[in-house]
Amino acid sequence: MKISNRPSPHPLDYDWRFDEKCIKNIIDTFDGETKILCLGTPSISERLVGEDYILVDWHPIQTADNHLKLNINLHSVIKTDAKFVVMDPPWYLDIYYRWISWACNAVTPPAKILFPIWHDDTRPLAKKEKEELFNWLSLYGSFSIEKNSITYISSQFETNSNLTSNNKKNRRVADLVSFSIISKPLLHPPILQNENWTRYIFDDYQLAIRTEPKPLLKNDNQDEMKISFVDGLNSWIFPSVSKRASGRNSINIWSSENEAGIINQPEKLIFTLDNAIENGFTEKNISELREIRQWDIPLPPFKRVLKWYQKS
Repeated sequence: MKISNRPSPHPLDYDWRFDEKCIKNIIDTFDGETKILCLGTPSISERLVGEDYILVDWHPIQTADNHLKLNINLHSVIKTDAKFVVMDPPWYLDIYYRWISWACNAVTPPAKILFPIWHDDTRPLAKKEKEELFNWLSLYGSFSIEKNSITYISSQFETNSNLTSNNKKNRRVADLVSFSIISKPLLHPPILQNENWTRYIFDDYQLAIRTEPKPLLKNDNQDEMKISFVDGLNSWIFPSVSKRASGRNSINIWSSENEAGIINQPEKLIFTLDNAIENGFTEKNISELREIRQWDIPLPPFKRVLKWYQKS
């Protein structure tokens, strides 16, 4: 769905957005070429004109005309005649193997792939993982690295996380890898998480609710809906943006401001929200939102309300 502006980034989407300087630097690299494949880089696609570019991104709400709503971790490769691929995968080695092999098989050599690479101090094994990735890349082409050329806008969820954890990290920065394909690697296997999320957008605020792959039992419906802090926390703000953070796997309700918790009746909250959307958020509807009222979720009137489903 094309819109005039995207909602606030949500941590589930690993949605870090390039800043203006970075966008210009990447587009200048294309040197006038218009056949561009954008993988998870809507910051780039929204600046491209014409009909030759394609954006592949799992989030349905984009500013691009030519958008394919696909999850690269799961979906089969599409074939394109793109001369450049620009992508920004989540910064984890298994995902990089999947995305790079997917990109290589989506184009024809000697196409070029541009992507960020994390710094050595990102996590304990960052340097070792990067060396492994570069050794693998060398089997299929040549590459160059431009230091500190990838710079990002600070997202609200990361800002809130850093404030809660007293983490005084600088702005997110990475190096830019330019990889020229000589031969295509085999496509790495899909990455399955077996998670189902019901997603809502209220104005620019995003709310995600994870449901278990089982039907709601009749007696479950009688339980009082309650949302609790993530174990070990005394705040709604989750103090990390890492997928490996302790407690992250227990989160089943999560906002674009990194408000997170554990809800005992996710299906009941989905029913409550759907009912509130349909009936205009009456006082009764709002009271039924329970602890969510302590979050920064906006109340009507809304400029937009959208619902969608994410399977990973």
